[in-house]
Amino acid sequence: ARMDVQKLRARSSVIVTGVQTIIEDDPLMTVRANEIEIEHAGLSANRKRPVYILDPNLRVSPHARVLQDPNNVLVCGSGKSLGGPVKARIIESKTTQDDRIDLLELLTFLAKEQCNEVLFECGGVLAGSLVHQGLCDELVIYIAPKMMGSSARSLLSMPEIDTMSGLFNVNVTDIRVIGDDIRVTSDPI
Repeated sequence: ARMDVQKLRARSSVIVTGVQTIIEDDPLMTVRANEIEIEHAGLSANRKRPVYILDPNLRVSPHARVLQDPNNVLVCGSGKSLGGPVKARIIESKTTQDDRIDLLELLTFLAKEQCNEVLFECGGVLAGSLVHQGLCDELVIYIAPKMMGSSARSLLSMPEIDTMSGLFNVNVTDIRVIGDDIRVTSDPI
């Protein structure tokens, strides 16, 4: 699955993630040519592909590895400042009433920047917001053969659904075994 995600990154114009992913994993969010088996993998890995980190309250460490790349962008709420050795660009964004980055405004901005394929590689809170607001065109879910128990984090953090009419429906377009994992690709209905 990790190698397959490299292919998703390679075909995207931009990658968007949330601050919690950066805090917990300190990832680079880059395409690694040696991990993908596609033609011209090196060209894809070297293409400037910005990573947008959504951090309305600037909780990220200025030493985070992803912030050391000048192509990347830290998106924060108005009036915030971050000290330290940051090479990434910092931009302010409108936030919602619950103090999150306004996703529709961000996607509108990215469309104006001609980012036609936006990959959200994120945790349950940001993923749940995208799904709940109807802002995703495709969901790619990886299922690992592991049991995590009832206190594991949810795939999508969304409001409770108490009626059948409130269900979020998808059209499964592909199911594929990727190594030991299963990839399910679907489109929202």
